[in-house]
Amino acid sequence: MRSRGCIGAMMAIACALGASDALAARSGRDGADPATTALDRVVADACGKSVVLLGEDNAHGSGLTLDLKVRLVRRLVDECGFSAVLFESQVYDFLYLDAAYRARRATPEQLADAVGGLWSTARGFDPLVDYLHRQATAGKVRLFGLSPMLGEAMGLYAQKYLASDVGRLIRPPFRDGCVEAIRRHANWTYDDAHPYGPEVGVQLASCANATRSGIDHSTDARLAGAEASLIADNLSRMASTIGASDLETANIRDRAMAENAQWALARLPKKAKAIVWCATVHAAKDMPEAAKARVPMGSYLHRTLGDRMMAVGFTALSGSLARFGSPPFELPALPADALERRALDGRDTPLAYLDHEQLAALGTITARPLDSTRPQLADWSGVVDGLLVLRTERPVERIRPAVPRQTALP
Repeated sequence: MRSRGCIGAMMAIACALGASDALAARSGRDGADPATTALDRVVADACGKSVVLLGEDNAHGSGLTLDLKVRLVRRLVDECGFSAVLFESQVYDFLYLDAAYRARRATPEQLADAVGGLWSTARGFDPLVDYLHRQATAGKVRLFGLSPMLGEAMGLYAQKYLASDVGRLIRPPFRDGCVEAIRRHANWTYDDAHPYGPEVGVQLASCANATRSGIDHSTDARLAGAEASLIADNLSRMASTIGASDLETANIRDRAMAENAQWALARLPKKAKAIVWCATVHAAKDMPEAAKARVPMGSYLHRTLGDRMMAVGFTALSGSLARFGSPPFELPALPADALERRALDGRDTPLAYLDHEQLAALGTITARPLDSTRPQLADWSGVVDGLLVLRTERPVERIRPAVPRQTALP
């Protein structure tokens, strides 16, 4: 019985990967780009979903993945009617940006600054900024941020305006101290006179509570009630990460991003569809057995959305990446039986797509979609719903510094 089961599993894997081979061979006869053929399959799987999470390496430094994600976003909007894009970027600037688009005064530079330095400093991201700006200006797409953290180098609204806007909601005698504390944290201007430590978290948590208390009493606030409540909630979540362990901080942030995603989805028309742009470690529905203490954003969304959600990961067999602010580094060699090798061996293609059925057929196997430098053992069908496997990755090309592209907001 054991031998028969083993043979059955091997046949399932061969059939699953064979389906991709047949598609690749057919695309070659038809003259189609292999990458386009792989993306065709992703789009076909994703088109009927309500929420599609597009991941990437945890270092945010993969240039080819960035290009493929840009293509996927455009295709999901153009071909499948997706009407919102949610970024793993700080929530605050996107709230202001959303209002600016509704008032028809937003600019592409404002969008780029809200997205932040991880992506909008990269050459490959510029076409998506231009495209999303046109779509948002026309009212076809809404844009949101998800992260509760402050301190993004390009977030001009958070740097210059958030503290005073929140201050309008806070009654004396707490107002001045909170404005100063939020502004200092957003611009990271700590010094010997104002050191960064646990007391910062206590003060920011108090400011979040004072903001909530003032929402119903302020008469000159620029923030509406729902947006003000969301900002207060995120300031509170951010404050709780100060002094927390790395694992606690990651879990707080992911839960906050899931709640922010639900807040954004609730403001879309019924049956609207949304794309989430993030790292695969946040998109994951679950984590490998050795990392179960980590609870990603995707796991919360999956509990609510079930099969209406799709998580797409990216991984690479070889090549190099470039962490933000660091020189490129070569990806370590993978074991002979790694998923990336199994997906590409014997196939003359730069890119393979493994759907949920193919991932399940592979069973528990070593791969690195969650950590580019540390392969992990998992049944990857429980982590993501689809996986794009690149033969050779290349680093992101940074073409501008991570500083705001505007001096003032429109």
